Amino acid sequence: MLIVDAALEHTCAEFCSRAADGQITAAERDLLIDGVILLAANVEELLQDARAGLPPAWPDAGQHSASAVAAGRG
Repeated sequence: MLIVDAALEHTCAEFCSRAADGQITAAERDLLIDGVILLAANVEELLQDARAGLPPAWPDAGQHSASAVAAGRG
């Protein structure tokens, strides 16, 4: 959990820095931060499920990732 929290803090700080430098707009920053928060929440849920020995919540996620990489999108 601490690793996810630290990564979330670092990523949000990076987006804020890029917005302050004018590399992205404030609206883009906000959307990116919203997305990274949702991703972190899903990662945390997956970690909790893994610790509990539950099957992955997204059983086909690996297939989609492999397909995206094969198609040059990952």
